[in-house]
Amino acid sequence: METKSQNLLADLQFLVRLIRTGAYSDASSKLNRCILMIQEQLPKLAQQNPKAMQSVLDAVHRMLKHLEKQDWVAFADVVEFELIPFWTSAASAS
Repeated sequence: METKSQNLLADLQFLVRLIRTGAYSDASSKLNRCILMIQEQLPKLAQQNPKAMQSVLDAVHRMLKHLEKQDWVAFADVVEFELIPFWTSAASAS
């Protein structure tokens, strides 16, 4: 059975593929799902590791700044090189 971290990890990886292939409409829908999943996991993360939670929040903040500028490549970079490695370790720990 997959954990919530594994589900989020799979969705983040798919989000990056959608962006990298230019499927921005589909990426927007997937992004909404990912944000809801991140929000759901933040309280637990805050209790277990406040420093890690701040790293996630900082990455999400950078993602949103890139979205404001419609810079999908930079957005995908944050997801791929910051959030995916974080949730890979979280998924393997659960």
